[in-house]
Amino acid sequence: MNLLNFGPFTLDMDRRVLLREGTPVALTPKTYETLALLVRNSGRVVEKSELMDALWPDAVVEENNLNQQISALRKALGDRAEEGRYIKTVPGHGYRFIASPNAPAPNRVMPRKTTPLMIAATAVVILLIGAGIWLWRLRTSRVPAAQPRSIAVLPFKSLSGGDEYLGLGLTDVLITRLSNVRGMIVRPTSAVRRYGQEADPLGAGRQLHVDAVLDGTIQRVNDRVRVTVRLLNVADGAALWGDTFDDRFTGFFAVEDSISERLTRALALRLSESERKGLTARGTSNIEAHQWYLKGRYYSTQWTVDGFTRALDAFHRAIAIDPTYALAYAGQADAYYRATTIHLTPQEGVPRARAAALAALRLDDGLAEAHAALGIIKFRYDWDFAGAEREFRRAIALNAEDVEAHQWYSEYLTAFGRVPESVAEAKTAQQIDPLSPEVAWDLGLALLFGNRNREAIEQLKNAVDLDPRFWLTHAFLAWAYGQDGKYDLAYAEYAKAQALDDNVDVLSQWILVAHQAGRNADAQRMLDNLLQRAKTHYVAPFYIAAAYIAVGENDHGFEWLEKALTERNELLVFIKVAPSFQSVRSDPRFIAILRRIGLAQTAGSGAGVK
Repeated sequence: MNLLNFGPFTLDMDRRVLLREGTPVALTPKTYETLALLVRNSGRVVEKSELMDALWPDAVVEENNLNQQISALRKALGDRAEEGRYIKTVPGHGYRFIASPNAPAPNRVMPRKTTPLMIAATAVVILLIGAGIWLWRLRTSRVPAAQPRSIAVLPFKSLSGGDEYLGLGLTDVLITRLSNVRGMIVRPTSAVRRYGQEADPLGAGRQLHVDAVLDGTIQRVNDRVRVTVRLLNVADGAALWGDTFDDRFTGFFAVEDSISERLTRALALRLSESERKGLTARGTSNIEAHQWYLKGRYYSTQWTVDGFTRALDAFHRAIAIDPTYALAYAGQADAYYRATTIHLTPQEGVPRARAAALAALRLDDGLAEAHAALGIIKFRYDWDFAGAEREFRRAIALNAEDVEAHQWYSEYLTAFGRVPESVAEAKTAQQIDPLSPEVAWDLGLALLFGNRNREAIEQLKNAVDLDPRFWLTHAFLAWAYGQDGKYDLAYAEYAKAQALDDNVDVLSQWILVAHQAGRNADAQRMLDNLLQRAKTHYVAPFYIAAAYIAVGENDHGFEWLEKALTERNELLVFIKVAPSFQSVRSDPRFIAILRRIGLAQTAGSGAGVK
């Protein structure tokens, strides 16, 4: 083994771990590289420029980046700049490692004459020490440390400009593979993508409520790629495993496979044969197609027009290179569906999303994300409710950690008034992704539309705390306040939502609450505003219908509901439970609309819809 000892420390160069009296010391990959570089050059001054060139070979960084690494290293070693027991600062030049690795301290005691009694005593001491070591090993082998049962794979930090997609892409691949292992809780990509280059891995692990975090860096230089990983115990920061993988970029598949296999061994997971095969399963053997797929996944998380455009282009390119790449079709389906709610009309986006999901399932019926995507289309646009429930359940059976499948299934159950089930599904989604404001909002939706207003208020307040910039949680908290008769609080939250995003969803809800509060002038003013917007911009007929019904102009409201039916507006699936339509639920015209959508009756627990 390649071990370098200094003071109470051992630097294990093979495992890339620093030990203090046998206990791992938590170091970031970059801090470890800094230490290793100084130790290898022990005794000589390593210039700052030399250190920066070696540590950041393909990036332009400031001297402060190096100062931060030295500071972190000194803290880990218990060293102080003014003392310099291990690292000496040479002003104007750089740093010198002044401890001598593997060199024992000189013994200046004069030797004594050896006697038979001394030899015998020494032998006894050696035997006792040996027996103690044997007993310690026996005990520790019988009482192993608890193995992590939950893990977060953080986005790999890219050390190469322009290849950021590789970091999140590799993270996404590892999460997908580990999610198929029974007994292991893995945080989804949506939960970890918020942690950027400077994130503290242990802090992230505590926020995500996991036992361990996998942290690492990825660097591509010309045709080679290097990945450095480390597995940290969140409770004490101990390094459970670490490794470096270096290969040609064309061998990136082998890197993904090696990390997956060695990580499961480090986690002491017992895998079935199918799980073992799943760890190295890939949807394509073409590295270029895989590269475009990773780019598509990276861009689809950005929630911008440019991001969706780039994501769709990347998935198209992946499919063009390998028309049998089922994962690329599934990514395309998800991107089209998300674009439909923001950037494309239903007439443009839904048929493309459906076609892509079906193509993915024809190639691989075991893709949970494709079943979930088809389920949301069947639910919100096709009104094939029995088919939608089958797809959601199939997605969850394939991957119990698929947070979107749980979210969307919760919304489905909410639409049919199956409140305990919808709340349970939303809570499951929140356990998988505890920091997502969208997931927290889904639970608030289930409670609000389930007439559990007080609980909805508390949940939506928690959702607002997760991300105060997310307009949707403010709007629904306002709605819940309105249903509870707390109109001043509702107005305050609607004002916040409108300041964040002045959209027609907020406006139509606010009209209802204003009318309920008896502030009819406000309600009429906002209705006029909504109708004025519809003259110059597209406004979904659903919002205008809800606004008219909110102020009691039911005839106009039903006229606009008919237009919404013609467009098959996706929000129509919630009209049976949404507070906006409570005043007309006994109207024969409303009951007829429920029948046309398929919401009038449900069979049993939702196995079918009549």
